[in-house]
Amino acid sequence: MRYYKALHPIKPIAITELLNGERWSPEYFRPDYVENERTLEQRSDVCNLGSLAKRLTCGPFGSSVPSSLFQNSGIPFVRMSNVRPFLLDISNLVFLREHEADRLSAANFKPGDLVLSKTGKTGLATLLPAESKKYVISQDVVGIELKQSFSGYFIVAFLNSRFGEIQFRRIEKGNVQAHLDLTTTRKILVPFPDGRIQDYIGAKVELAERCRAKAFNHLDQAKNLLKNVLGIDPFKIPDLQNLTNDNFKVFSLYPACSSVYPSRLTGMIGAHCYEPIHLAVEKALNQAGVKQKSFADITAEVANGFDCRDFVAIGTPYIKVANLQPGRAVYGSIQYVRVNVDDVPSRQRVRNGDLLITRKGSFGICSGAVREDERAIISSEIIRVRLKNDFDADFIALFLNSVFGRSKFDRLATGTMMQGISHGNLDEIMLPCIILEDQKKVADEVRKWKAFLDVANRLIAEAKGDVESLVEDTLDTEAILAGRLKPPTMEEIIGT
Repeated sequence: MRYYKALHPIKPIAITELLNGERWSPEYFRPDYVENERTLEQRSDVCNLGSLAKRLTCGPFGSSVPSSLFQNSGIPFVRMSNVRPFLLDISNLVFLREHEADRLSAANFKPGDLVLSKTGKTGLATLLPAESKKYVISQDVVGIELKQSFSGYFIVAFLNSRFGEIQFRRIEKGNVQAHLDLTTTRKILVPFPDGRIQDYIGAKVELAERCRAKAFNHLDQAKNLLKNVLGIDPFKIPDLQNLTNDNFKVFSLYPACSSVYPSRLTGMIGAHCYEPIHLAVEKALNQAGVKQKSFADITAEVANGFDCRDFVAIGTPYIKVANLQPGRAVYGSIQYVRVNVDDVPSRQRVRNGDLLITRKGSFGICSGAVREDERAIISSEIIRVRLKNDFDADFIALFLNSVFGRSKFDRLATGTMMQGISHGNLDEIMLPCIILEDQKKVADEVRKWKAFLDVANRLIAEAKGDVESLVEDTLDTEAILAGRLKPPTMEEIIGT
């Protein structure tokens, strides 16, 4: 409170705010929260999120939309798990029938409207994409229909910036699970600069959205090419019925007919090695005539990284498990260490074309390659695999992140508390042996996917940085207003 009084000596706290319980918590008066509020209030163009909206509401109670209504197609039903910063995650999207969406008309929103996560990690913001004519939001999502004079992309950039996030952390409530209420959400402060400045920043967010769409088009193409060269779809769960064939018999649900030939054991004694999914994968590959080689046969070198805690602002990139996503390395949150990469043994260095695999947790999370110009080191929780010349890391990474690839990892994983994989077990994994020319056709699409995603992430980071510079009065607004400073275009990105 003393800090609040020092910053706001003449700004009293309204009795109604105290009575509503909004400002009783000492957490509300944290110095960084108060400083953030003061910084925004000093701007002449600041306004409330509620004043920008024609409509601001959340979806219906869960009992109004039981899971029995969910379909595989129809009108998208947006839940908390679908809302990510700058992105609507469609990986677990469910749908409602048209008449059910009409019944919930108050929760209907259209492409271009803003949605916020209301529960859990609150305040994550994105715009609804144009893939559907309308959407229905759940009770854990806030939908905002903006007035015409405001740029949705600019507002998304601000709400996901440091100045927006701090406000959501300040107003969220709940002891077990954080949540927002609509009253305080409407009071979130948002700058409202000249439309040309909004458009400059918002254009980067919009372009990032287009780059992301192109990226996933290339990923879909890579998956289709992989399916064609294998003669089977490795991203689809295979038929789990009739698993017995001429080569081996398998454990079934009935003990009376459970047996396995000794030649199939190869050290895999655990019952989880003979789950139907794993056996069905092997049967499907055999029936498709896919030739396979073991990891040991296709690798030139395998090594672990090492632990390092001497982090610095500028130094050698240090890749940890958190920096890996399926198929690619994520550099947005990478840390740097005070280590001269030339002093690190060559086995523990990473170069372009290496395959990175997590040793524990979610196996099959791999990175096809680090950046072309990067010399990095890895943590001890990552296995670095250097492949022989007739195998492409991006091709192998795509396969390992498929249903078939993950099955091969899960089958050989060991451990009670946390599943892990050793070099010895890794060597036993069988991988498709495809001619290098076909591998590269698939891998080229994977590399385009990664390249466009990297551009999208860079544009998002720039937009957030621009918003923060705007609030801090360090953005060159004169150059933007004069037209000397312009956002990049898709033509420029494709050209580079």
